[in-house]
Amino acid sequence: MDPKLGNVYTPKSLARQHALDARRIYNWSGHSKHEYAEIVDLACGDGALLAAACHWGSDPDRCWGVDQDPVAVEAATYRNSAWVVELGDALFHPLDQRWDIALLNPPWIGKVSNRLGSDYARKVAKRFGPGYNAASDLAAAFILRAAEISNQISCIATNTIWQGRTYRSGIKRLLLSGEWAALWHHDPGAKYNGLTVTPTSRPWPGEAQVHYITFHLVRVSCERYAHWEGGMHHGLSS
Repeated sequence: MDPKLGNVYTPKSLARQHALDARRIYNWSGHSKHEYAEIVDLACGDGALLAAACHWGSDPDRCWGVDQDPVAVEAATYRNSAWVVELGDALFHPLDQRWDIALLNPPWIGKVSNRLGSDYARKVAKRFGPGYNAASDLAAAFILRAAEISNQISCIATNTIWQGRTYRSGIKRLLLSGEWAALWHHDPGAKYNGLTVTPTSRPWPGEAQVHYITFHLVRVSCERYAHWEGGMHHGLSS
């Protein structure tokens, strides 16, 4: 894994807490039609988040991942042979179903053109159309890709994903569409920003010298959201 390209393994303790929170959100959201949620990780690395989901009862046969690092794909496949783990760029990788939960720790790389080149930055911007700023962190593109193929996005990311052009390109687009809600458990440090609230950031519990946030976005398509107004949020007490 190359930290310079935003590839950082997710520590087990953080992965398990995040997967547990994602499961609680799933059970509350109204989307829990399957006894075992179908999980996808679009930058799965060695499978830390998939393993955490399985720790809390997810069926390994319903777990799928993709990563463009062949070493990571090999490690994830070795970790659990029941998972479907494929090699590829998740932003352009063909997908043929909708998963219950996209459990993510997407790459954190800053301005895409500086790390992956201007041609790739333009390719990503074209892929996600008007409203996507090519100078956004690549994490915003992963949020939009996850929104295409899942009913819930449970994400670990740097706090910059909720700031500036990266926020406007990704999360804000989903919230303003009126089709997505931001949900999380009680967070006394969260700050209201006029559209929703910004989760509290914390130091990364590993080698990366960054602060991270966790958040959950849920597709609004059930009776629980019958009077939904786009852009607001639900804070859960437990």
